[in-house]
Amino acid sequence: MRGGRARTHSASRSSHSAKSSENLAPQLAALGHSPFSMHELDSLARWLQDPVWPRGSMNIYTLEGYLTALLVMPLGLRTGIWMPSIWSENGWNIPLALQVREKYHEFMELVIGYMRSIDAGFLASPPRFETVLESTGRWSSRPANLSSQDWVKGFGKALHLCLHLNHVFDANVKAALHAIAVQADESNKLNRTNGKASAAIRQAVFALAQARTSRGPLSELPTVTKIK
Repeated sequence: MRGGRARTHSASRSSHSAKSSENLAPQLAALGHSPFSMHELDSLARWLQDPVWPRGSMNIYTLEGYLTALLVMPLGLRTGIWMPSIWSENGWNIPLALQVREKYHEFMELVIGYMRSIDAGFLASPPRFETVLESTGRWSSRPANLSSQDWVKGFGKALHLCLHLNHVFDANVKAALHAIAVQADESNKLNRTNGKASAAIRQAVFALAQARTSRGPLSELPTVTKIK
């Protein structure tokens, strides 16, 4: 990746962010249109492992759960609310990892590219969702059940940012949300085998994508390629 590859040494994360001289939300419409391959995903995952990020910043599993919720749930969040949560901020305090303008743009390009890649899978025929939970050993040496818990934590983070989710869900959506929530339960035996956890999450995400009427930061759903 172009200068964005993270250091992978084991050190504690920084607890500091710096005030940005340009507290402007990125223009999402102009970002993330380049092809997003495993190379870009690997760069993003390893960049998020860098200890220079503030404590509480998301890893690749948390981020995927977070972006997925933004895509399939009717949240309607502004960029100024959802984007800084990736690095555990409530406002546009830019972390030290992104203080250089080129790195800031590169990170935004990767995150939005990843979001567009996930969304493209939902719109494909047949739809696909290739979750990072299927490759936990690639970016983490922790037990697989912790990665699935991180994923659910990210999904839930998006929901918690929306204080007024005035929407009536049908039985299928409620069942899908329950199936996702169950994966955060440490006592859940499914989490002992990551293949079963990722399969359960994938099935639930497909159900949510099938029922979605919006896709958050990426604006309105295209009318021609709506999932059948």
